[in-house]
Amino acid sequence: MEQKLLNRRDAIILLSLAAVGILLWLLFQIGSREHVTAEITVDSTCIAQYDLSSAPKGTFTLPQAEGVVFEISDQGIRITENDCPGRQCVHTGWISRPNQTIVCLPKKLMIQLTSSEDAPPDVVI
Repeated sequence: MEQKLLNRRDAIILLSLAAVGILLWLLFQIGSREHVTAEITVDSTCIAQYDLSSAPKGTFTLPQAEGVVFEISDQGIRITENDCPGRQCVHTGWISRPNQTIVCLPKKLMIQLTSSEDAPPDVVI
């Protein structure tokens, strides 16, 4: 007797799981459209703030962050160039959601994203 790899019940379960996954992804995408502010600090002092939904797109530098090139686009914010050793902050890439950060320890630089809306907790135990 030949056994099927996938029976009807298994196919329904897989399609249901895929549908739930797509719905969760869509809800996550809708939730990420809130106003997100990028706060750039050097040595714990705020040197700039940008609302990512209305800030001009493109690259820029800040005099307090010498050797660092930032970029803002529809994808979020990132550090494109840095003359520090290791360049881990450059390898972090784009950040776009509240509570994400980029840190450059040698320059004591941090980009932290915040939201004006109260975000629900990630996990409730």
